Amino acid sequence: MKTATALLACLFVLCAPAAFAEPPPALSSPFATVIAVPDDARTLLVMSDTVRLLVSGAQTGGAYAVAEIVSPAGSGPPPHVHADEDEIFYVLEGSVELFDGEKRSIVGPGSVAVLPRGRVHGYRNAGTTPLRMLLVLAPARFAQYFEALDKLGKDATPQRATELGRDFHLQFMPPPQAPR
Repeated sequence: MKTATALLACLFVLCAPAAFAEPPPALSSPFATVIAVPDDARTLLVMSDTVRLLVSGAQTGGAYAVAEIVSPAGSGPPPHVHADEDEIFYVLEGSVELFDGEKRSIVGPGSVAVLPRGRVHGYRNAGTTPLRMLLVLAPARFAQYFEALDKLGKDATPQRATELGRDFHLQFMPPPQAPR
C-alpha cells in the first residue's frame, strides 16, 4: 500500500500543474483508469538493467508510463539529458546514487527523486545488492527507447544506445568527475 500511495503522489506532482492550470468546467483528470497486474508487465533487458513496463503509453494515451527498474550493483546509465521527458523515481530496495547537475545524493528505500527534463542527471546502484525502483516517465514515449534497446539484445552497446538516443531527444554526457 505504501508503494501505491507513493506512486500516486509522484503522479500527482508530475501532472498536477497541467491539470490545474485553469479551473476545469467539470471534474476531469489527465489520467486514464489503469489497473495493472504483474503478469501483464512486459520485461525488457536494457543494457545491464531489467525494466518491467508496468503501465505503457498505449494504456495512458501517451501521458505517462510506469516501469520497475532493477539494476545490478554498480550499474546505471551515464549522465544524460532528456529534452522531452520528466522522470520520477521511487526507491523500493537498495541504495542509489542520484545526481542532478552537480548535486549528488545517496538514498535508500522510500526516497523519491523528481528529475525534470532539460537537466543533466543519472543514477548508479551504490550498493552491493540489486537496486529496485519505480519509474514514472511523462510523457510515455521514452519507454519506446527501452523497447528499442531490448530488441538490440546482445548488440546493445553504449555506442548503439547513444545513436538510438538521438531519435528520442536523449543526449549522453561525459561521466561526472569524482569528488576531490
